[in-house]
Amino acid sequence: RLLNKGREAIALDGRLGVDAEELHADLRLDIRISKYLVERIAYDAIGRAVKKRLWITADVKLVKLDRKKKVIFDEPGVQSFREFSDLVMPIEPESVVIERVLNELALRIASKTVTGWYTNLLTDIEQRKK
Repeated sequence: RLLNKGREAIALDGRLGVDAEELHADLRLDIRISKYLVERIAYDAIGRAVKKRLWITADVKLVKLDRKKKVIFDEPGVQSFREFSDLVMPIEPESVVIERVLNELALRIASKTVTGWYTNLLTDIEQRKK
C-alpha cells in the first residue's frame, strides 16, 4: 500500500512520471518498511492504554537505471507517526490511523524523491528534536 501511495503522490506532484514497468523507467524507487510500532504512551486509572502512538519507518532508495545503477539517494529512517486513542475522545480506530500515517509517509517519500528533502512536512515534535 505504501508503494502505491508513494507513486500516487509523485504522480500528483507532476514533476516526475510514474511507470509500473521498469523497462520504460529511468529511475527506480525502492521502499522497505523497516519499523511498524504501536507504543502505549498514556494509561487510565485501571491500567488501560488510553493514548497510543503509531509509528512507521521506511528505508527509501532512488536508483538511476542506467548501466552503472547509480544510487541517487539512500535514505534510511523516513518516518511518520500519529498519536491516537481508541478508548477516549477523540476516538480514532487504529485502521484509520494506519491510513493517515501511510498517507503522510507517502507524502514525505514523494517530497524526498522530487525535491530532495521533506523538512516542510516535519511535525512540531520532530522540529523541536533538531
